[in-house]
Amino acid sequence: SCACLECSNPRRYNLLKFSLSRINTYRGIASKAHLSLASEDAMLAAFRLSRELRRLAHKEPEFKPEYIALESLSQDYGFELLGMCRNQSEVTAVFNDLAEDSETEPEAEGLGLAFEEGIPNLARLQLAVSYNQKRFVAHPICQQVLSSIW
Repeated sequence: SCACLECSNPRRYNLLKFSLSRINTYRGIASKAHLSLASEDAMLAAFRLSRELRRLAHKEPEFKPEYIALESLSQDYGFELLGMCRNQSEVTAVFNDLAEDSETEPEAEGLGLAFEEGIPNLARLQLAVSYNQKRFVAHPICQQVLSSIW
């Protein structure tokens, strides 16, 4: 929404219309097609969207079920994307990949460093933990990688 009168008046005077418009916008943003095509790092975008939807669910309790459903949909994206990995090299690429723009965020500071020599840095997994992506972390592939490192 911009700051013009046409956009700002509904926010002030017709809160129901504004809330419904926001929910419909987030329905489009949370779709798998939009996440895949509109962002350079779709998994990070899904993590951020999930956090934002969780915040909105608390901000607008009247529409909490809708926001929780959309949050679940965005969490499913990362979970399903991890499930599409066909071999170990793809799994390693998913876990160690970290977009350049995310390194400026407080959650991403220091994630590019490896734990020890020969152990992958698992930057994406650490980011998933900081974004509270429980399904992603609980994925069998993720658990297998952690078990093999342990």
